[in-house]
Amino acid sequence: MSHDSRSAWVRLPNFAAPVYLLGPTPAEAMVVVEPFFPLDTPITAIQTFLGGWCADGVLVEPLEIDLVIEPGRVVPNRQVPLEAALDALSEAAAVRSGLPPVPGYDWLRGLQPEAEPVGPLVFCRKTRRLFVARGRETATPLEALPAERACSGAVIPALVSCEMRDEQPVRYYAGADGSVEGEPVHSLEQLLVDQGHVVAAATALAADDPLQAARSAAAEWVCQCEDCGEVDADDAEYKAALDRLVVAHAAPAVLTVQPHGAWSLLEAGELVGRRPAEALLASEDNAYHAWRAELTRTMLASGPTHLLADENDGRNLSEILRVLLGLGLGALEQLDQVWQATGRPHLCWDAAAVRVGWRPDAALPGTIWGLRPILRRLGLQPVAALDTVDGEPLPYPPAFSDEALITPSAVDACRHWDEPRTANVFVKTAEAGEDGQSITVLLEELGLAWEPFRTADVLHVSGEGWQAVLRPCGERDPNDGEGLPFEGTATGASLKVGEDYAGAEVRWYPRCGEAVDLHALAMLLAHALLANDERSGPAFYEAILAETAELRGSLEKLPVGQREAFVQNWAAERAEQDAPAAVWTRRNLLHARAHRAETRLDGMPAMLWQACVLWLLRMLTNVEGFSYCVDRTAAAPRSEGLLLPLLELRGLLALLDDALWARRGPAARVLETLTAEDEEE
Repeated sequence: MSHDSRSAWVRLPNFAAPVYLLGPTPAEAMVVVEPFFPLDTPITAIQTFLGGWCADGVLVEPLEIDLVIEPGRVVPNRQVPLEAALDALSEAAAVRSGLPPVPGYDWLRGLQPEAEPVGPLVFCRKTRRLFVARGRETATPLEALPAERACSGAVIPALVSCEMRDEQPVRYYAGADGSVEGEPVHSLEQLLVDQGHVVAAATALAADDPLQAARSAAAEWVCQCEDCGEVDADDAEYKAALDRLVVAHAAPAVLTVQPHGAWSLLEAGELVGRRPAEALLASEDNAYHAWRAELTRTMLASGPTHLLADENDGRNLSEILRVLLGLGLGALEQLDQVWQATGRPHLCWDAAAVRVGWRPDAALPGTIWGLRPILRRLGLQPVAALDTVDGEPLPYPPAFSDEALITPSAVDACRHWDEPRTANVFVKTAEAGEDGQSITVLLEELGLAWEPFRTADVLHVSGEGWQAVLRPCGERDPNDGEGLPFEGTATGASLKVGEDYAGAEVRWYPRCGEAVDLHALAMLLAHALLANDERSGPAFYEAILAETAELRGSLEKLPVGQREAFVQNWAAERAEQDAPAAVWTRRNLLHARAHRAETRLDGMPAMLWQACVLWLLRMLTNVEGFSYCVDRTAAAPRSEGLLLPLLELRGLLALLDDALWARRGPAARVLETLTAEDEEE
């Protein structure tokens, strides 16, 4: 492990490939791990570290390394059980290995080994440094629990690590109480305190045998902060380590690796929209930003170049739109493959959910920029271990996602996930069956409105001696008064028709389907297409949400058969608005206001731009008669097994290609470029 004033690297144990983790200094910490959760944020989640393929201490290609963080106490709707997170992480590795080669992943497939266990890592808050946890007796890295060992108590087997001597475990650690074959399992706090013995061993070895200490890199066994200078392993004062050390990874678990990409989708949109590449580079001095700067220099030296850079009649906007929709197409293709491989939504979205890599090997006009989308966190949303009425798996709510990207109806519903409530249960019907009673009930005094519920949602209701798994009924009878109608199966004590059961506990589990993913991806793509130097970030999302809320309100007042025509007129009117503050104008494809002002619009077909706006709106709204999905629980529509939004986007790209490459006259430069490329091939 090398160390300098900028960053620290630690090689992962039990992992053959040269994968390293980056341990940032205090000033770099939030920069290096962005857009991921900070290292010391307690959350029951999958933690993504930024690492990379390294050579001689230099970052060659950044990678995302997914681990599992030991849970802390967090608010209920942000808490996913660790077992579920582990299962999702394990499955994600299988999903990635099973996907057909797609741009952004094909180069990694030959480098990524099978999933390997990774020992516990310790993070020092003072030095912002990661190092491998070691055993107090042997000073060797902790290892995974051997498969033949049996755990008992509350211990999760996959999160138990042990100290090995002569190939036999001598001490166990985990984040919960329990035992392994009668031997006690020590806490994570004890693991941190025991690192004091490791400090003492490293100090003693350096004094007694400097050559052996150098060969074994004893200085790298600890975080090298001032508190590790002189330590008495038996000194209780070392327990102050709990204030500065954190177990970043509780024990061996599945590790997955995927490429990171140089830019976010928004940054790629700004690059294509003629913002200087250098303007995207932060001034931080660390390996990751040094790599981005070097890649930018290479990119500027070898391309890409705007084919229509000298055009000012709007034809250059068609080229920008073609590149950005091409990135959206690649991301949607990957998302579709994940849906089919996992059978559940993606649901891990933030502003950098789609990273964009660059390769200087693209030759075709449509990919002359060499940009490739990389969809992050494939399939990492866990499935809840909950009984459902229809037997379909229920994913946890989008707890790892930015709420600004999630449809408001889904955000509002998921805030109530697993929240205990009490209600009065009135039994309308009950029929005995093999698996219990089929019942229809009214929930009274639940404290929730009826409108947010969807028929695919799940409710668990329990009373004295009975339990029920329910779902909302399709319709609500006005004669039911204030009661909310649900149906499902009850087990345990028999429920009687016409009886009230007061004080029952009710837990609501809202379902999120592929509609939530389509909305999140559309928000990211809209941001890349329509944001500019005057409106971006939260201001942009607020504007889009306000526009779509206005549209949805108007549509809900119309008969279903009239909604398509209304949106077409609505989109046509707004797409032609040219005011600087207009949200939907195609001028926004140019990042800077000066560039927008000097470009006319007659060179880009208005109908083509309106078609792109309509495509976005179909994903951003959940309205029957117009949208791809009618509510948050819906699956994305398909035609003969093919994803309909994907088919329509491919059609839009074909129309853009016609608009770009079939022109004559002032656009002859495009044809000359194509001819030159054909001759080179």
